[in-house]
Amino acid sequence: MKRAVALRLGQTTEPLHVRLADVLAADLAGPRLWLCLPVESDRRLIVNWVTTPPAERSGGHMTMLRLIGHLEQSGHRCHVYLYDVYGGDAVYYGSRIRE
Repeated sequence: MKRAVALRLGQTTEPLHVRLADVLAADLAGPRLWLCLPVESDRRLIVNWVTTPPAERSGGHMTMLRLIGHLEQSGHRCHVYLYDVYGGDAVYYGSRIRE
């Protein structure tokens, strides 16, 4: 039933396009074990973000940018890296993100 409704309504999101080479290079041999790094409360963090370029009415990007803003206002440094398989204009996207 859910599938029939979903098909009737149509696709609501864009598919996530990735390069085949990036998919093939991914190491999926085992589960990732993420270690918690000790962070002193008075130390400034450097947080790296990897995302697709923002699109019109992109709520997920807005949420991420609000989190980045909060971290930077708290004294941390953030870097945003765009994963763009289409080779878009980085200067254009940089200005949109700064807005």
